[in-house]
Amino acid sequence: MLKNVHEEDEEVFRMGAGQHFGEMALINDDTRSATIKAIERTELIRIKRQDLERLLAQDDALAHRVYRVIARYLCGRLRQTTADLAFMKEVAKRQSS
Repeated sequence: MLKNVHEEDEEVFRMGAGQHFGEMALINDDTRSATIKAIERTELIRIKRQDLERLLAQDDALAHRVYRVIARYLCGRLRQTTADLAFMKEVAKRQSS
């Protein structure tokens, strides 16, 4: 996963087999937060938000399960980001001492 920093793409996360991305676009209509670039042969499944919304509107139980999985995944990523930020702040603090 790449993030554009100062006009340069910087790798911020490396995904492995079976992982997914783009779930934030299923929740809101905002611009993407990063870019994905495959470094080896990759097979993808694209799910359009409109198609997913239509499917989930037909089955409340399925909708509940899907959104719960997405929420858990995003919570895990947020916890990791918080830990990474705390680590980087500690590194910066030590370097400035």
